[in-house]
Amino acid sequence: MTSFEYGVDEIEVYARAVGALTSGVTVLCTRVDGQSFGTTVAAVAPVSDDPPVILACMNERSSTREAIVRSGSFTVSVLAEGQGALARQFAGPGDKFAGVAHRDSSSVDAPVLDGALATFSCRLRETATVGTHTVLFGEVRDASTVDGRPLTYFGGSFGRWDRLREHATYEQMRRLVLQRDVGVGEPLDIEALAVRLEARPDDVNNALVTLSTESLVDRLPDGRFTPAPIGGDLIESIYSARANIEIGVVANLVGRVPDDVIRTLAELVDEMEALTRAPDGREKFLALHTELHHTIVAQSGSAQLLESYRRLSIAWAWRSLWDQKDWREFHGQRALRDLIGALRDGDLTTAIRAIQRYHDEARALAHAAVTDVAGL
Repeated sequence: MTSFEYGVDEIEVYARAVGALTSGVTVLCTRVDGQSFGTTVAAVAPVSDDPPVILACMNERSSTREAIVRSGSFTVSVLAEGQGALARQFAGPGDKFAGVAHRDSSSVDAPVLDGALATFSCRLRETATVGTHTVLFGEVRDASTVDGRPLTYFGGSFGRWDRLREHATYEQMRRLVLQRDVGVGEPLDIEALAVRLEARPDDVNNALVTLSTESLVDRLPDGRFTPAPIGGDLIESIYSARANIEIGVVANLVGRVPDDVIRTLAELVDEMEALTRAPDGREKFLALHTELHHTIVAQSGSAQLLESYRRLSIAWAWRSLWDQKDWREFHGQRALRDLIGALRDGDLTTAIRAIQRYHDEARALAHAAVTDVAGL
């Protein structure tokens, strides 16, 4: 069987297309030797009615996936509309069940979450490995439902459909502004943008209002919007804010970061360094940096803080720079490895210095991208 070879552009398009898939949100749980495991999973689907079988796709690095394979059973809790906080808690590291109301399944040794819209208790029937993920096939032993509306997942966010729609429009509009797909100083045509993004005009307008509070667009005297020039001052404020968020999170957690989080961070840096020896690993390299920083900030337990951090990204500048320069010249992973060691050792001073060193280098590259490449 011949597999299709994706290039960088195809992978990026694929990632955006996958983000457009809308699904319900579930939490898979199991128990091994008295210890409960759980994680948020969006990729769950029915397979067969007779016998009743459902499938779930999980990353091979997931400790919950490993526990399910060991235990031979799992539960699926389909989250209700108001359970977004649970989705984020089980998607992050740390004690997933802290403060979470749950009960034991009556047919398998695994917990189910209270308040779920539906639950399934399953025996693991078989598994299959596809790329980075394992497909788990579970034979359903019992199921339950209550009335309500499901939590949805779209474009990397959990929530109600109307809120997700607005958020998706904001993300699209932000990308257009930052990637300079719309001209600086030119008034933005909201109706035309709505057609281009296949969005509602009021959602586009709301996105531009939000972007104006982030200094990414300016409001003209006649009330219309225009992309704001991105200069040195904005870069300084963005990278200072990102560094301060990370320092604040680390200051509260240093010496108490779970071992599995330390391992995950170290594995991400190992992958980054391996990519520097690959001929074309730019997009993956950038994605791993993003994943690592989000993992650190997620330790705060605050979804709002993580979202604020995400909005401070100007990754477009890196892509612009790397169109002209060898991306492997960025050595930020050295500072990140020092940071991981400091987190493991409980050394706050070294951790702060590593964060500052990383952001100093990133800030310098962003300045170079805007000044030398983007010409803004």
